[in-house]
Amino acid sequence: MNAKPCPICGVFLIAVLSVQAAAAADRNPSVRLPDTVPPVVMAWFLTGNDLAGDRYRSFLDMIAEHSAVNVLATSIRAPGCEVTEQAVRSRIAAIAKYARGRGIKIAMDLDVRLARRAFQAAYRDELQEMLRLRDVTLGESGEVELRIESSDLSDHYTGQTTHYIPLAGRLERVYLFASGPEGIVPGSIRDITQDPRLTVAADARKVVVRMRCGPDTKGLRLCALSVFTHLTPAVFAPHLLEFQRMIVRSYAGTAVAGACKDEWGFPPSFDGCPAKNDYWFSRWRAKEYRKRTGGRDLLRDCLLMTYGERSRERERQAAVNHWLRMSTQRNAEIESDFYRSVKDVFGPTAFVGTHPTWYPYPGLREFKKNGLDWWQATRDLAQTDEVTPFCVRTSLAKKWRSPLWWNMYYSSRRSDYDV
Repeated sequence: MNAKPCPICGVFLIAVLSVQAAAAADRNPSVRLPDTVPPVVMAWFLTGNDLAGDRYRSFLDMIAEHSAVNVLATSIRAPGCEVTEQAVRSRIAAIAKYARGRGIKIAMDLDVRLARRAFQAAYRDELQEMLRLRDVTLGESGEVELRIESSDLSDHYTGQTTHYIPLAGRLERVYLFASGPEGIVPGSIRDITQDPRLTVAADARKVVVRMRCGPDTKGLRLCALSVFTHLTPAVFAPHLLEFQRMIVRSYAGTAVAGACKDEWGFPPSFDGCPAKNDYWFSRWRAKEYRKRTGGRDLLRDCLLMTYGERSRERERQAAVNHWLRMSTQRNAEIESDFYRSVKDVFGPTAFVGTHPTWYPYPGLREFKKNGLDWWQATRDLAQTDEVTPFCVRTSLAKKWRSPLWWNMYYSSRRSDYDV
């Protein structure tokens, strides 16, 4: 949810396109809608104060007495709290029980991004990596330095806690090639990763490659492929689905009435990576790519995708299509598994909420986020975010067989919704 919080109670309001949702509410319990009609939903973000003491009761009392809201899509926005912790789970159970007594259901955010430290402790070698391709033109003498820096990434899941910080960096491969107006000159590529003229220094913040030039390097481009490990589960991690199911199962037996997963995907890329020289990477993704393409090397194909190569444009396009399709299908698999898990644990009437859409318009930024997986990621109600076009909302409603579509409104300018 890329939006500013309401100053009252730190709550985001979800406007429901339903006559019932517009009804005024008072202390009369008859304003509560039955379970046979779509719910009135509000998003509630728990701070550290909400997770200590009984402050949550006054908020729930206010909602129960002054609104028709009967489902709270609830997420933690507090530092140092993960949904896998017993103390947090006990507090959520108490909140959900009290809310039930006031006629309100809690659909808890059980996304694995709210348990990144726990995942790291369990599967230290299955964290997400970013592959970065950077290049420099060489001369015929002297030394050239190429410095590749990592990124400290953050979104609405990490704004109050540790970001998707880089934890380690390494050099994966180095290529030398000649380039022309149509990209890499065929036959000019050399893998020089083991060249004795190279020196490398790497840590979590940067990878620095130095190359001693000679007569054979003049005018050539050196491209270093560096990898940075980030604090979040790898999308292609072999234990990710198992870990996700474990989180959902751990809330079985509580009064929680469903679960949420908001804007799932890789860590954010707000500019869409115009140079297309960054790739969310892991060895499991490379393995899957090799399987899909009949043995092709993903690192070599990343070079092809970024720089192009004369007379190999069709091959490059095929690599791009495989890459993007992998993102879409894997992220959709994760979303679908979450949906099924929630229904299995909390029952067929459990509410699976919030929206899988990231930016409201399909665009280039999805290249590094989720591959537009939200066309395949199911929710109980077709929910979108902010200024999503009507055609997208209605299409999702049809795709998911949702009885209506919802949109989350934050802006106070009417023009933002005239789309």
